[in-house]
Amino acid sequence: MMPCQLLPEGNRRHFITDRFGNKKRHVQTLNGLAHVDYKKPGSFSYAELFGVARQLKLSAKEAEQLLKRMTFNIIARNHDDHAKNFSFMLKGDQLMLAPAYDLAYSYKPGSKWVNSHWMSLNGKRDHFSRQDFYSLEKLSFLFSREVINRIIDETIETVSDWRKLAVEFEVPNLLAQEIDENLCLNI
Repeated sequence: MMPCQLLPEGNRRHFITDRFGNKKRHVQTLNGLAHVDYKKPGSFSYAELFGVARQLKLSAKEAEQLLKRMTFNIIARNHDDHAKNFSFMLKGDQLMLAPAYDLAYSYKPGSKWVNSHWMSLNGKRDHFSRQDFYSLEKLSFLFSREVINRIIDETIETVSDWRKLAVEFEVPNLLAQEIDENLCLNI
């Protein structure tokens, strides 16, 4: 992720980040590459995302990064994980994984868009277990149970500390409490 900060303005905070670089780059979303209808939640899966990554011949490091992003989305309740929020950049003649963006708590019970995840894992869009993550083992030797467990545990540990940042950046208590109650830290 590029360097970022929060810019205070009254009782609001604006997220600011650097561009991917100082020059123009060809960037294509998963939505554009796979011709996904992002207006149909559940119409694409993380397994299909990994299939696109394989077709693009992404590196093992990039595949693991996608696994980390998926895991973060699930644990931190970023249900806005649609196909326009995964992108690839052209470097030379090879597409590579673009830096992450639009990673934020995004869960609202009853909402058409963020009641459950946009992308599915193991046929589910919510209430995930480690068994659902283990379904990725069949896709690649890169996704061993050991790797999956390590990434889940590291992500849970990191997301568990979010409350310190909430205090530092003055997230309103009601919102902080709502987020605390909804994080998926027991996978």
